[in-house]
Amino acid sequence: MYLGNFIKNIGKKYSKLEFSGIAFDSRKVKKNYIFFAINGNKLNGYDYIDDAINNGAKIIISEKSIKLNKKN
Repeated sequence: MYLGNFIKNIGKKYSKLEFSGIAFDSRKVKKNYIFFAINGNKLNGYDYIDDAINNGAKIIISEKSIKLNKKN
């Protein structure tokens, strides 16, 4: 699947990014998934971005800016 097929007006740079699935729970992320870091009632998905990346997330969607560790 291509990101441009799901998000309109994403631009050429990102429209051809391939991914294989979508997850809102970092524990369910697999290789090449999109992880949506959503702020919930009890937990904040932003706190689990590193876990999602370690589990194979290729794309992170977040309302806040993300600072990645060099190992990621």
